Amino acid sequence: LTLGRVGLVLVLCSQAFAATLQARAAALEGSGFSAPAWRSSPLIQVARTLPSDAIIYSNKPGGLWLAVRRQPILLSPQERGYRSEDFWPVSEDFLQAVSCSEAYLVWLESGSSFLYRPEELRRYVELEVLHQDADGRIFRLTPLPASVTPSDGCPSGGATSRGAAGS
Repeated sequence: LTLGRVGLVLVLCSQAFAATLQARAAALEGSGFSAPAWRSSPLIQVARTLPSDAIIYSNKPGGLWLAVRRQPILLSPQERGYRSEDFWPVSEDFLQAVSCSEAYLVWLESGSSFLYRPEELRRYVELEVLHQDADGRIFRLTPLPASVTPSDGCPSGGATSRGAAGS
């Protein structure tokens, strides 16, 4: 072997060793959304207390699901397609869910740019802040007072009188 090849083998071995140490630490201590600091954050603690029959929207539904282990957690409404400049209106499904079900938005501050931000969603629904910290915010979603129940109505079991009941 030449000196150059020996050096290359040493560099590759040291990189493999470093990657193995990182992988082992991540497996033992968690990483990203599975890290103990994330799972025990105040935001996640509040998200775990949301009603079990509520619909939860989030800009990071996969990460939130890993922490709270419940369904449904849906992607927050998209403002445009991924890597697209074409704007999309807020979906009728989202508006119907907010009108017919108890719905919440868990917004993580390290969010996505192709989704409607909470401030932009205020044009379509009311957002009541339930919790706010460095990790993000949790909102209760309710229909705007001027909005009407979706033309399809609510599926059986939906809370069509939800706005009238003052909940």
